[in-house]
Amino acid sequence: MDSNSVHIAVPCYDGRIFPRFDGASTFCFFDVDQDSGAHTLKEQEMCPEKDEVCDWLARHRVEGGI
Repeated sequence: MDSNSVHIAVPCYDGRIFPRFDGASTFCFFDVDQDSGAHTLKEQEMCPEKDEVCDWLARHRVEGGI
């Protein structure tokens, strides 16, 4: 990720956006160019049940969420 990008997390399920961030267990991670808005899906991953979602996202260096 370059300095002009932001790493975001989007709660998801079955290829769709999950309607509640706080109830999600699976997230799609994107790098988004701040100037152009171009985005790249980096990965989709499920948060382990033993982890708190916010701590887990912080370990993924997420800078924002939708």
